[in-house]
Amino acid sequence: MGKLIVIHTKDELVAQYQIRKVVFVEEQNVSYEEEFDMREDEAICFLYRVDSNNIACARAFVDGDSAQIGRVATLKEFRGLGYGLAMIKGIEEYLIQMKVTKFVVHAQLQAVPFYAKAGYKKFGDTFYDANILHIAMKKEI
Repeated sequence: MGKLIVIHTKDELVAQYQIRKVVFVEEQNVSYEEEFDMREDEAICFLYRVDSNNIACARAFVDGDSAQIGRVATLKEFRGLGYGLAMIKGIEEYLIQMKVTKFVVHAQLQAVPFYAKAGYKKFGDTFYDANILHIAMKKEI
C-alpha cells in the first residue's frame, strides 16, 4: 500500500509542513500561527509515502502509555483510498512498540467516520480548534 516514515531529517519535516500547509492552511483556512505551533521537537512526526510521493502526515505526543495523535492530513487526491487508515494503523503499531495502549485524537466533526473506522469512540463535548468544530475520540488496545 504505502510506507510509514518516522521523520528524522529536515527534508522530511519540510515535506510534512508542505502537506499541512495545503490541507489545513489552504483548504481549511487555518492560520499559519495556529497550524505551525513549532511543537514538532516534542512530538514523533510521521510521513506516509506512496511510491515516491509524500501524501499524508501526522504527529504524536507520547506520555507514558498514552498518545495523542494529531495534525493528521492527507492530500485531497489521495483521500478515500485507504491510505489515511493505513497510516493511522502504522502509527499505532509504532507507538505500541513504545508501550502505548491508549490513543486520543481531536477529530474534526467531518473526520469522525474516518476515525470510527479505525476503532476510535467519541467522548466529551464538541469544541472549536482553529475555528473548526472538533470532538475528542479515544481507542484502547
